[in-house]
Amino acid sequence: MKRVILHYLIGIPLLALLSCGSFIKGRSGSTGSLLKDAEWNIIKSYSIEDVKSRDILFRESLIKLKQAEEVCREKNTCPSDLDATYALYYLFKGEYMEARKYVNAAKKKDTRNEKAYVIETRILLREKGRSYAREAINFLSNSEKISRVSPLADLTLGDCHFLLGDFLKAREVYTRILKANGAFQVESANRLETIYTIESIKLNPKQFKDVLFSKGVRRDDIAYLLDKEFSIRKYLKRGAERQTSFRDLGGSLYSDSIFTLSARGMFSFIKGDSFSPTKVASRAEMAKIIEDFIVYATGNVGYRSRYRREAQSPIRDVKSDHPFYNAIRLVVDKNIMDLTLSGSFNPMESVNGIDAVVTFNRMIKNYRRR
Repeated sequence: MKRVILHYLIGIPLLALLSCGSFIKGRSGSTGSLLKDAEWNIIKSYSIEDVKSRDILFRESLIKLKQAEEVCREKNTCPSDLDATYALYYLFKGEYMEARKYVNAAKKKDTRNEKAYVIETRILLREKGRSYAREAINFLSNSEKISRVSPLADLTLGDCHFLLGDFLKAREVYTRILKANGAFQVESANRLETIYTIESIKLNPKQFKDVLFSKGVRRDDIAYLLDKEFSIRKYLKRGAERQTSFRDLGGSLYSDSIFTLSARGMFSFIKGDSFSPTKVASRAEMAKIIEDFIVYATGNVGYRSRYRREAQSPIRDVKSDHPFYNAIRLVVDKNIMDLTLSGSFNPMESVNGIDAVVTFNRMIKNYRRR
């Protein structure tokens, strides 16, 4: 899905940043300057869709945080802002349990640490979605702990209005962030485009929490969407059960959904005891997940091998010996996932939130038509 507003606003400037080497903010110094650099990199990482570039920024952020922590040890003092910046780091990495731990540490040291309270609000919004949005709006609008100049608080406020379906107020907030010429401009532009897309396809935003905003939807996000929002268990035939035991689900909010769906045959491409819940799903993985659904919803295992005898691939960038070739051909053939105008599938490209929701909508409609 093309990000027209995003490209218009930052396409050329971002390329300039990348080419001139100022993509990463990094300088040594005091605890304050190190934390400022770390936060700059964390926020910038939130604006980047490319997974490799985002990982580079996260690594640089962590280096700066560790350096700040070392300075604190030498001075035998540790400000609450160090914990709050760690919380921001884990929030944007999607490791919410770890983020909450640092939020609590920051609040314990300073009960008026604004960043900690805003991050806590975002974590609760992630957990509870629309049911918490009204309470979050009241807190962000009226609490003495939140200043009127916090870009993260503003973004969270806009997201709350979005989740409640109040697009008029959401647009006002996102536009205000854009005009401020500061942090989270890219996110605001993306959200404005998401609103446009939702209105165009008549999607109910109240159903999908803030996963709609994700630039790269994680594996556990997908499990949550399939299990809680699309309720695919009611479509899956009996007899698809398998034994699953993943050792790395402790930090995921959606471990129950992962276990339930994998036990019913979903996520068949994941072998062994590691699910990697925070890993961003690729388009090829999305195709394989949809293949699982089609097989277990219809009870027809023949879908697994429908295209395996093809010697020549009609898809420009996916050869017939690709490990997920059958799944990719299947989802394209059923018009659940699209090729580009040039005939490419882009199997390694990450899937963003709005694309995941639209794709699963198509998947369910395809099942109901059969």
